[in-house]
Amino acid sequence: MEWMDLFAPHILDRGIEYYEDGLVSNLTIEEDTIYAEVEGSDTYQISIGLIGDEILEMNCDCPYARKGYNCKHMAAVLFKYEGSLAEEDDAEAEVIEPED
Repeated sequence: MEWMDLFAPHILDRGIEYYEDGLVSNLTIEEDTIYAEVEGSDTYQISIGLIGDEILEMNCDCPYARKGYNCKHMAAVLFKYEGSLAEEDDAEAEVIEPED
């Protein structure tokens, strides 16, 4: 999924910091929507609508996003989402033992 171009570089930097600091919680995926909470100066609710790998809409209840911008909280959730997909891929990878 390509999404990083939806954010200004400084917003991506803050988003990855929030993700790496473990501030994203309660990540759930219901049908085509990602839901999560991000701790900042408050606890913010984020939802991201998807169709396949395409982002349709993103919402966060922080003041920056309410002004119509894509915020660091959204970016943090997308980093967490991609991380969870990578973990699933690793868990599903089959280890093939060499035959003697």
